[in-house]
Amino acid sequence: MAENESVLVIADEEIRPFYQMLRIGQALVTTTSHEQATVSLRKGGVGLLILDSGHDAEMGLSILSGLK
Repeated sequence: MAENESVLVIADEEIRPFYQMLRIGQALVTTTSHEQATVSLRKGGVGLLILDSGHDAEMGLSILSGLK
């Protein structure tokens, strides 16, 4: 992952504080809602995407399909 790239985490609001404490090397870790994910990805610079859909696999597949 390049130095200027970031880690984007898509998760529900109640779990986002956990991910904001996450450190992956020098990368900046940011979090977003499922609804705002596309906007965040369009900004660019994302080297790694983490999708936390909880126990709802169908929602996760729906989000991935929408991002594609």
